[in-house]
Amino acid sequence: MKTVKDKLEAGNKKRAGHLISSFIRSVAQEKVAGEDTVITRAEALARLLWDMALGRSKVVDVETGEISTEYSPPDKHAMDIIMDRMEGRVGTFEDEKKKSETITDRISRKNQVRINKLSKKSE
Repeated sequence: MKTVKDKLEAGNKKRAGHLISSFIRSVAQEKVAGEDTVITRAEALARLLWDMALGRSKVVDVETGEISTEYSPPDKHAMDIIMDRMEGRVGTFEDEKKKSETITDRISRKNQVRINKLSKKSE
């Protein structure tokens, strides 16, 4: 049974998810970028996610102020997040927990259950 605190926390996560989704959509429609403006943290996160998905990153040298671009391979996980958000499929934390069990973990768990059943039969 969920407590009031759990329900409030779930509501906050849902609102935060909607906010990030809206910024991801706005960055997707952007045609010109690179101007120095004050942005919110959610928008900054959306921009970082897009950079990861596209496979590039900017590096600013603090001492000289020079901006250099280093290319890295596109991140599939970031692409999946963006595509899911753009299509309206927002994953939940519970979904991630279910997916976190690897095949080897599942096989080990099932084998342990089988061994326990066999040991109970032999007693």
